[in-house]
Amino acid sequence: MGMPADELCAIIEQARCGSADALGQLYDEYASAVFALALRLLASPDEAEDVVQDVFLSLPRALRSYSHRGAFLSWLRTTAARDCIARLRRRGRRMRIRRTGLVIDRSAPPAQSETYLVIQDAVLSLPDRYRTVFVLKVLEGYTHDEIAQLLGISVTSSRARLSRARTTLRRLLKDRL
Repeated sequence: MGMPADELCAIIEQARCGSADALGQLYDEYASAVFALALRLLASPDEAEDVVQDVFLSLPRALRSYSHRGAFLSWLRTTAARDCIARLRRRGRRMRIRRTGLVIDRSAPPAQSETYLVIQDAVLSLPDRYRTVFVLKVLEGYTHDEIAQLLGISVTSSRARLSRARTTLRRLLKDRL
């Protein structure tokens, strides 16, 4: 994500006007970050890819609300997170647990790869409301204020959900690691 700020501003302005080339450049630069966030929140590669497509297809219209005050990647991740949260709400049920198809570093010792998969499965097995807060806070670095605003909950609820996620993960991982 090393695009110079002035170049990024110019590309964003072109994308706002519907330039396919500019949209393609933004896609090439940021699609993997959007996919990673969506995969963590939705635990489904197919749905994560749908989020990437939806976010970038609606980008020219969505860019009207981008003011260049904050980092573009943060704004884009927030847009993607909102899409993911809407999908989770539409589901209205607990997710099925699936392997996410992440590529494992073959140079890493097998025990590390196995540990990673155990932790990944534990995170994916969390109820949606806990996993969403956990991913946003721990893996994506959002503050509780940002999470509360994004999810439409109180800061206290965000903190409580994170605490419950951590407690559940400790219980799930106690016997497995």
